Amino acid sequence: MASHDEPTRSFQLSSQNEIDQLCDEFEVFWQSGEHPEISEFLQRASTDLWHTLFVELVRLDMEYRSTLGESPTLKDYAGRFPQFEQVLVELRVSASPSSIQRLADIRQIGGLKLIQKVGSGTFGVVWKAWDPKLERDVAVKLPTEQSLCREYAAEFRREAKAAAKLSHPGIVRVIAYGTENGIAYIVYDLIHGVTLQQWIRRNEVSHKKAAELCCQIAEALSHAHAFGVIHRDLKPGNILIDADGLPHITDFGLAKRDDSGSTAAGSGVIVGTLKYMSPEQAEGKSRQINGRSDIYSLGVILYELLAGKPLFQGDQREVHQKILFAEAPALSTIVKGISPDIETVCHKCLQKTNSDRYRTAADLAADLKRFVNDQPVLARPVPRRVHISRWLKRHWRSIVPGLAVTLLLVMLLTRQNPPVIPPGPEQRPLKTWTVHVTTEPAGASVAVNLCDPKTGEPDMLHTSGQLDSTPGTFDLNPGRYLVHVSLSGLDGQRTNLLHRTVPGENGEWSSMSAGWERFQVLSPTELQWPPITIPSADIINDMVLVAGTDAFVAEDPNGRKTVSIAPFYVARREYTYGDFLKIRPGVIGDVPGKPAPEQPAENTMPVRYDMAEHWAEESGGRLLTDLEFAYLAKLAADAQKDRTLSQEPGALFDAAGGTDLDEISTDPPIRGILTGYAEWTSTWPTSPLITAFHGIDSTPLGPSEQQRIIRGGVIDCEPDDYPRNPNTTCVSNIYTFYPHVGFRLARTPPPKGSQKESP
Repeated sequence: MASHDEPTRSFQLSSQNEIDQLCDEFEVFWQSGEHPEISEFLQRASTDLWHTLFVELVRLDMEYRSTLGESPTLKDYAGRFPQFEQVLVELRVSASPSSIQRLADIRQIGGLKLIQKVGSGTFGVVWKAWDPKLERDVAVKLPTEQSLCREYAAEFRREAKAAAKLSHPGIVRVIAYGTENGIAYIVYDLIHGVTLQQWIRRNEVSHKKAAELCCQIAEALSHAHAFGVIHRDLKPGNILIDADGLPHITDFGLAKRDDSGSTAAGSGVIVGTLKYMSPEQAEGKSRQINGRSDIYSLGVILYELLAGKPLFQGDQREVHQKILFAEAPALSTIVKGISPDIETVCHKCLQKTNSDRYRTAADLAADLKRFVNDQPVLARPVPRRVHISRWLKRHWRSIVPGLAVTLLLVMLLTRQNPPVIPPGPEQRPLKTWTVHVTTEPAGASVAVNLCDPKTGEPDMLHTSGQLDSTPGTFDLNPGRYLVHVSLSGLDGQRTNLLHRTVPGENGEWSSMSAGWERFQVLSPTELQWPPITIPSADIINDMVLVAGTDAFVAEDPNGRKTVSIAPFYVARREYTYGDFLKIRPGVIGDVPGKPAPEQPAENTMPVRYDMAEHWAEESGGRLLTDLEFAYLAKLAADAQKDRTLSQEPGALFDAAGGTDLDEISTDPPIRGILTGYAEWTSTWPTSPLITAFHGIDSTPLGPSEQQRIIRGGVIDCEPDDYPRNPNTTCVSNIYTFYPHVGFRLARTPPPKGSQKESP
């Protein structure tokens, strides 16, 4: 397998980056409905790049004008840009018979010596070549003779740019891209092996081996999707198996870049290889194509590996109709003795509706890994009634006439016997859902407590459901639940505490999804909560145990009251961009306000409440409650009484680490409570446990379940607004973003004696 550690890559050259950036902006103008001027973009580039940039801009301009029904010619551009006459002559030559002959005779390009053809497709031919600079073999992709007559260079550039963004052992790496004598080429790492299509013919594939291969492919897809690259043409011919049996994805010629919307085709155009296309691709719905479209294609590949034959067979028209309307034949009817788990995983990938598939390629990879390791998978079969419901939804046009006749007959038969009027809303019983619960790892005990819909506080006196070992199910009414998860192991008792919701029949409580998927409806009576991750016992190593107290004097609308604060773990600092990138490595632009990669890793990450709650859970924690923050603020204020300010206010909390001017004398110290960004807490403004009402805006913001308490400063507090009043309390909508409101991780300790109680 080729090495991935060579530093040479033409896309790292500033000149190529400048050309790519300008071409991307040029495309954005076209995609937004504007007609950009080539001359304006040339003026923005260095003069030594004009010839190369002009060629790329002309090709893009011709491509987009063609989509509008125009027929631009090189003569049109020659009249407008006489100074580039020679460049236009070269462009004209590139599509001429002499150019085709030159391609047939080519044996060297870009300083690379072509040795032999190793593969070919509709638009490209791959050569094995020798790179004298790197002193190793590489792969070079050149156009076919047919593609020379098309505007293929823009497609080559798109493919190279898409692949160049990626660096993963499961994705064939781009080394360089360029043009020589009017012929564009891409240089890749050379993978010594065969395509998956060839490999299948030569090897017996066990079910576990099929799952293992697809798991590795899904992990590579997850990396591509994290960088906004959707492959859109995943098939056995575009997957190379090396000498060690490891898969590598190649050929990003049809890739769609989510970050810029750049794509090889517009809406209504069908792109890809039909047999492996998702339904949304087969319908030409390019705007609906995302990572789950690649998951469908990988599901088709997995099906073929398991069944030993393609998912759908027939001529092009038959296959197209089956992709759109036919359900995948159950693997258990084709493969004797197949495991229900791998069958369920495969069929989940093949769901017609995009949202019914795995949410991410990483989720699919995790389930395939569970199957390989003989662990239960998280996917669940779709109930037959759901299949029927979805079939009716897809075929409603053909059944409406018959249904109308049936309804007419029913009306005639019941005219003399009017139906019984159902009870009013106040008489209807609550709808009960069967809720599927899974944990990572499995085998955990789970208890749930219903939260008060007005205050958000859980009813700790009555448990709504208990499960001895996951996976399992609860029968629950609509509402918000506090979920207690516990798992005993060699490293002690691992726990987690989080919230989950069960939707109402008419959408009540749906707002509690807080902008993130907090449940998935499987059928009219069943839903599944997202997998609950149970952090390892050492999650508290970076946290501080706060002992709590039985005598905390808290503010109250009617005066003061003494309350108990249970022990809790808390992070020494506020959540940072660095913390976020640990759970979402490589994510770009997923943070509102300012993209994470533009921020120093140690800086506080301000986010909306719904995101804070979600990312705190992913990081193995939860948010502080209002009471807990109030207690920390009291400890910090007591510790600061003997200190004097000696630093500029802005320097106190630009970074989340805080300073020794604002610290609680724990070991290690907790910092930034008084001077850091204001922080979200998990407390509702209607909770009876609110500790202070100073500064609360009495203006209603909406339903209480959509509001949370912010502590440590008013919501528009900037870094130089010092000192903060630790008793300042604000109320805000969970979907509102403030540039100076962050959050801090907390944890509820496990039962006493189950593990160490301090780091």
